[in-house]
Amino acid sequence: SVGVTYNVSEKTAIKFNVARGYRAPNIAEISANGVHPGTNIYQIGNGELKPEFDLQEDLGFTYQADKLSLKADLFNNDISHYSFNQRVSSADGGDSVVVPGNQTFKFQQVRARLYGGSVDVDVHPVKWFHFENTLSVVYGLNKGGKGEPVTDSSRYLPYIAPWHTVTELSAEM
Repeated sequence: SVGVTYNVSEKTAIKFNVARGYRAPNIAEISANGVHPGTNIYQIGNGELKPEFDLQEDLGFTYQADKLSLKADLFNNDISHYSFNQRVSSADGGDSVVVPGNQTFKFQQVRARLYGGSVDVDVHPVKWFHFENTLSVVYGLNKGGKGEPVTDSSRYLPYIAPWHTVTELSAEM
């Protein structure tokens, strides 16, 4: 990782960072073969998974005043060999069922792009009282793998909820 921060003023800063990452497949992704407890998912591992490598860039802005703090961040992350759980379809296009009552999923890998950002606003009219609001968004794009075309139904990676918000009211005594 390498980054730089530029202090525009005493209250304002801009940062930029570039990072390279690595993650080896875990044992469940490689060897799963059964119902995952509590999920109604029959998982199948994949012994051919390769390590994930990524390159991420992020850009951030901060503003810190006496009664207000603002923070905004954008990021882009390109990943090779992104591992995820993909639903297995039957020959007729429906769900493949190995164990009745459970959908069947198998771990797969594709090239992927995760991108998004967040905005954080903290209003503190007095030093001990904070009203903090955060909004973040993440999109996961399936960029394909092994020469397979990416269809409209598989364009976005599964299990990535794009919008997330948190509101917190706190007082320090």
